[in-house]
Amino acid sequence: MKAVWLLAAVEASNPDYFIAVGTCFAVNCPSMNRMLSAYHNFTQKVVKRSRTSNRQTSHYYRLITNREYFIMRGMVRDVAGNVTISDASEIIPVKMLIGNKDLDWCILERTDGKRFVDDNESAIPVCPYDALLIIEDEPKAKVYHCPVSAFTAIEPSSNMLSVEVSNYSIIAQRTQHHLKMPHGLFSGSSGGVAVDIQGRAVGILQESWSPTEMQEVYDDIDMTQEEKDSVFNSNADTIRSSYGSYSICLVPSTIPELMFNLGL
Repeated sequence: MKAVWLLAAVEASNPDYFIAVGTCFAVNCPSMNRMLSAYHNFTQKVVKRSRTSNRQTSHYYRLITNREYFIMRGMVRDVAGNVTISDASEIIPVKMLIGNKDLDWCILERTDGKRFVDDNESAIPVCPYDALLIIEDEPKAKVYHCPVSAFTAIEPSSNMLSVEVSNYSIIAQRTQHHLKMPHGLFSGSSGGVAVDIQGRAVGILQESWSPTEMQEVYDDIDMTQEEKDSVFNSNADTIRSSYGSYSICLVPSTIPELMFNLGL
């Protein structure tokens, strides 16, 4: 899908080197120059741990300064280990227009003065609130994302980084602002989009949890139930008793501030 892009950055100290950061997607909105992503793609994660067990109890994100951001189609690594941009003609500068660190969303804006093509392949429509999925009907969605960690890990599993798509799967749970998808994804997939069978954005991918991570948080005696639920953006008991890894997606149409700044 042409609406989904790799989000990359360059440091002020090394302006010729692109860093793969995460995923973002263009939104079909009046301005046709805005995108959605996860706020933490623009931050450094700071983890707080329990003094007694050394387990993670919470985390927060510190905004990174001195970076410029771009969207592109992907990156390629040659046999010598050199990384190049897969299509240098499609490198678009962007900036964060507004974001919310608590709910982990942000709106990006193109800064090249151009617009995305006004079609549902180049810019994804957001599913309206009154048309959201009803879990009892076993709705399906699939996720478009960029598996950054598979490309940037110490022992990468891929020499090409581009947009990938999961198979359609039944959405496991919906809370006030989030969906739980029954599969884990990669670091850097954050900011990807979950789309329903009508091709509408129903979720912004934020994070994945494995059963081991879920159990560790659940067992932490220093955390309240509210803190445990907050870590999962959902109900800890429900997720802990499930099988397999899960991804958490924020539902954009449940956030009035987000929708207002998109002009929707």
